[in-house]
Amino acid sequence: MTADINAGGLLSQGFELMIMGMGTVFVLLTVLVVSTILMSKILGQEQDVSPSSDEIAAIMAALKLHKTRT
Repeated sequence: MTADINAGGLLSQGFELMIMGMGTVFVLLTVLVVSTILMSKILGQEQDVSPSSDEIAAIMAALKLHKTRT
């Protein structure tokens, strides 16, 4: 019982499978990004991303504490 292994055939099948898999992931990620952008535009909710002075003080205190411990 011998197996006739064609290295070129296996390599081309592997390459096809890789291209199909990467293409599928690319398409799905593109759909995800587009749907997220559309949802944010439809809902129209923009959040204020600037931190408050209390948050900045807490971050600075945490960084100072971290630097003194290392």
